[in-house]
Amino acid sequence: MRLSALALFFTLALPGAALADVSAGIAAFQAKDYQKAAAEFEQSGKDGDVWGWFYLGNMYVDGAGIGQDYKKALDAYTKAAEAGHTGAQLRLGNMYRRGFGTDKKYELAIKWLYRALEGGSAEAAMYLGDILSTGEGDVEPSDTDAADLYEIAANEGLPHAMVKFGLMLSEGRGRAADPMHGYMWLVIASEFVEGDLKAALAEEQERRRTKLSPEQEAEARKLAAEWEPWKRME
Repeated sequence: MRLSALALFFTLALPGAALADVSAGIAAFQAKDYQKAAAEFEQSGKDGDVWGWFYLGNMYVDGAGIGQDYKKALDAYTKAAEAGHTGAQLRLGNMYRRGFGTDKKYELAIKWLYRALEGGSAEAAMYLGDILSTGEGDVEPSDTDAADLYEIAANEGLPHAMVKFGLMLSEGRGRAADPMHGYMWLVIASEFVEGDLKAALAEEQERRRTKLSPEQEAEARKLAAEWEPWKRME
């Protein structure tokens, strides 16, 4: 949940209309006048600009110059989420999931994560996949739903979801077993990770490769190279 100060203003694209409403808060933040920035964002939110509440919530999560306060962040994100802000819905869902500023409440976590998913958040799909694949927080597990959610996130370029979906396909969890496409997703994911994660993924990839024929491996690598979202990221 912790955000860097720099990420505060670049986490989501800011529409031009909203920029005018919160520009005073942004200017104050960039000038390191954090108290003024928080006041400007709060007033902007009260005046009906949902981005004001979202950025105020970010400040309280990060503790940027005003002290970290998850309860105040929860309140600000709730106001933004209820007004339809997808980023706030995502973060609110994760706060209820992790128990930041509140007790862990998985019913509310899932509610807000699904709202964020409806708004187009690939991260929400990934987090919901994690919850449903393991039955986290006594939630009834569903491999079928988890696989569907991981596939959404994988196709948006999230390596964690690529790995999870690839393993589920390889093992026949939530989908019919498909070791070749499972391996394909591990190959794609390896292009997006570094260091220890890349090394661990390489080991897992090799274990899965040994279960394929040379023809299947070649086809999986061909499909990975042709993966369209990957091409758009180049």
